[in-house]
Amino acid sequence: MMEPVAFTVAYGLREYLSFVHDYGAWRQATEVHKVRATSTPPRLGGWLYLMATVYLLAPPIFLFKNRRVGECTFTADERALVRRNKTGSTEMPWSEVLRVHRLSQAYLVEKAEGAMPLPYRCFTQAQRHAFESILRENNVPAAGDACCIWTPPASASD
Repeated sequence: MMEPVAFTVAYGLREYLSFVHDYGAWRQATEVHKVRATSTPPRLGGWLYLMATVYLLAPPIFLFKNRRVGECTFTADERALVRRNKTGSTEMPWSEVLRVHRLSQAYLVEKAEGAMPLPYRCFTQAQRHAFESILRENNVPAAGDACCIWTPPASASD
């Protein structure tokens, strides 16, 4: 049995915008890859418009959410990722995680309804190693070749 990984996060606006920017860039790269596969013209203008809108709307949304939610305490173990804050507790079993992105400043745990950023600054080196081991043990998918933090297990047919 692995030791749980526990840490506390108080998000900052600049950090939050970094998460949004990195994830947006990953989404755009994914879209460009799909476009190349289908020979459809890329929609770069749409992405730029979206990012400009996000940068205008993100600060007030972040400030409101940060005031309402406050500091978050996370615990990751072999069963789930649990977040506790002023509004309560959320448990997300690893089977519900769509993928984990490795952004410039954080892991981004993507689920069907949103995502949870986990800043690297909140982990010790040993905790990062343990967290990545938990992800591997639970076969949590990594997000694309450029963002992979581990190699997903090979299937039996390989």
